[in-house]
Amino acid sequence: MSKASIFNWSATVELNRWFVFVSVLMVIVAMGCQPTDEPDIQINLLETPGVQGGESRLHAAGEDQLYLSWTEYVGDSVTELRYSVLKDGEWSPARMIVSGTNWFTNWADFPSFVQYIDQPDQLAVHWLEYRGEGTYEYDINICQSIDAGNSWLPSVTPHRDGVKAEHGFVSMLPLENGRIFLTWLDGRNMGSGGHNHGHNYDSHGAMSLRTAEIDPSNALHRELMLDSRVCECCQTDAALTSSGPVVVYRDRSEEEVRDIYFVRRVHDEWSSPKAIHADGWRIGGCPVNGPAIAARNQRLAVAWYTEAHDTARIKLAFSRDGGETFLDPISIDDGSPLGRVDVEFLADRNSVLATWIEGHEDTHIKGRIISTDGEKSASFPIHSISPARSSGFPQLEYFQGKCFISWTEVEDERQWIPTAEISL
Repeated sequence: MSKASIFNWSATVELNRWFVFVSVLMVIVAMGCQPTDEPDIQINLLETPGVQGGESRLHAAGEDQLYLSWTEYVGDSVTELRYSVLKDGEWSPARMIVSGTNWFTNWADFPSFVQYIDQPDQLAVHWLEYRGEGTYEYDINICQSIDAGNSWLPSVTPHRDGVKAEHGFVSMLPLENGRIFLTWLDGRNMGSGGHNHGHNYDSHGAMSLRTAEIDPSNALHRELMLDSRVCECCQTDAALTSSGPVVVYRDRSEEEVRDIYFVRRVHDEWSSPKAIHADGWRIGGCPVNGPAIAARNQRLAVAWYTEAHDTARIKLAFSRDGGETFLDPISIDDGSPLGRVDVEFLADRNSVLATWIEGHEDTHIKGRIISTDGEKSASFPIHSISPARSSGFPQLEYFQGKCFISWTEVEDERQWIPTAEISL
């Protein structure tokens, strides 16, 4: 072999070695950018005492009690608010709290149930009840028990405007001061005319975000407006950090940008509204798809749905300082999300489980574990679900080392509430 041939052969070998090295390096980098393997998840369905109903909520009272509440449809005209308690891995027989024939029941705007901090005998619930002839003329009703649900006090409304208008999308949060924190969307400045629940609005005024606190005697405290112009029918959510409560909601700018905002209370003062992230989703009507928030000490996780830039996404952003700042959001969906999110911190406090609805024909509740450093597990299906609005918003709650989830099952003319235990 000539010297030139030997030189060319050596160069070729060296070039091939570099090609293999670079190829392997690119594979390693690409693998590092992908979600990790699917986590070891066990999902067990639990038998639920509901027969015909929907609009569920889950509420964990520390490590002591896990409550499930829902609306039960009795006949053609009566609606009951019922609840159950998880005992030894099974739901207790249903207990009825209150019933009515003039309730506003809606797939997206549903009752809630909470227990006071360290007070297992003190419970509070809310539901929506008509007070006028208009489709969206209804009030928030708060009802409390001071004897573990054996009896319930007369209901009160946390808003005292007296206007026949929409009041709803309530979030309730037990506080360490022995009260319940409330936040809701308040339509007193809108009136009832022209409201088409998320699509067309007249110029009567803007929906506002308001707050109050209620004590066991039904006395109201700290009644304030937090934001004077918000999206009209996206859910609110609230969480308690070691600094105070944080509220997340969908805002509405004068230019119809409807991104996710937050306000927080620090040293008894509320902050000005601020965007979690400037998605820039401009939409002429409410998408009926609110955010979810979870907190552990000073750590926060916020999940939300957006269609900014004509692309549907589920995003999640962390804060490590109680909401003073938020990290850049992470996209966590699989490419065809419908939204309807929830999120909960896990035991290690360094990761969360986020859930959402994914797909259009083959639709599932999906889950994914995300660390506060931004690492993502592979997504996993939790259960199939109807993409119809009547299937509602799956509710997630962390309790005694596991996550529990509830949703509305829709089959022909029947609706009911399944629940599942997610072991991580």
